[in-house]
Amino acid sequence: MLKRSIVFASTSLACAIADAQAPTLHPIDAQLHRCLEDTTNQTTKGMRDCAYVAMEAWDAEMNKVIKPCWV
Repeated sequence: MLKRSIVFASTSLACAIADAQAPTLHPIDAQLHRCLEDTTNQTTKGMRDCAYVAMEAWDAEMNKVIKPCWV
């Protein structure tokens, strides 16, 4: 129960800090927006390709943070 409370408090604090800061896009999200705005990607395939590239980039970004915790 204490573990859940700590996780909840940490998450709440992170959300409060995020709300207090000016909204800016992460470079991965900015690239996704640029990709989707390209007229050649105004198809289902184009949008899926843009989303896939962003998903792969986010996966790599998360692994930079998570992998050290696995060791």
